[in-house]
Amino acid sequence: MRITRHSIDLSLMERWFQRDSQRLDKYLGYARARVSSLTGLHDVAKNVYLAGSVVAPDSPEVARALHLSAQALAAVFAFRLAPLLEGYELGEGPPVRYPSPIDPSIPDVLIWRKAYDLTLITRQTVPLGYLCRVTKDTFRGSSLVGYTDEEYWFMELKQRAWQESGFGWEPLLAKCEAYEVRAAIISNSDGAEAVRRVRAPYLRVLRKLGERDAAGLEAALTDALMLHKEYWSATEERRKELLGLVSLPLVALAALAWDRGLRFEVESDYLPWSWVTGEIFAANW
Repeated sequence: MRITRHSIDLSLMERWFQRDSQRLDKYLGYARARVSSLTGLHDVAKNVYLAGSVVAPDSPEVARALHLSAQALAAVFAFRLAPLLEGYELGEGPPVRYPSPIDPSIPDVLIWRKAYDLTLITRQTVPLGYLCRVTKDTFRGSSLVGYTDEEYWFMELKQRAWQESGFGWEPLLAKCEAYEVRAAIISNSDGAEAVRRVRAPYLRVLRKLGERDAAGLEAALTDALMLHKEYWSATEERRKELLGLVSLPLVALAALAWDRGLRFEVESDYLPWSWVTGEIFAANW
């Protein structure tokens, strides 16, 4: 069964893809020159790979945009952890270094999550290494406030899922699963819907990865993608959001599972297959 993408404006995706593909080099130049421009590079690259997931999912432009976006967001944390870092790979050219530290208000949990997913998808182990050194203390001074300790459990869970090929992190996963059950009960209607259709299905896929259950992973992925479609097609406002065009968290887990030898077949526009297998990068990078 193929899980097709919800209805979108194809001509708009084509225009965004062409526009931001042409702007990408300019923003890469900004980011190579100034640490404050790293997130701006991601914003442009994001439009390329999300719109590109519709019009040209296996293209060199999409491969490069994914690669640059992962590097840019991970660099936010690399230079937060090591302000005087001598060199960091960012696009083409020699490694970059910056004369001034990154503003501590910039790194936050949401940026970390995006960086984690993108670096898993693009198989960039050096940026992933920096992301796995991040702790709650790294976010001191962040402009994003209101996160509870439980939210940081999810960060540790993802770090350990990449670092440990075994399932020693199962107790932490169980704790996160129990937290989501409570969150679905006490959250407002929109929050509860996000838990049921986005966050809880992600954890079910992660459990099957930990158990190395390929058949279970395939079933959990299929279910999660169907729920992703339900969530992002539920309102007109969501249908217009680029973020709903692909499930980056699920692509990232599927890529990690694939790299660990699990084999499965899931057909969905929300899960570009060459991103899962890494073929897009082998062919274009």
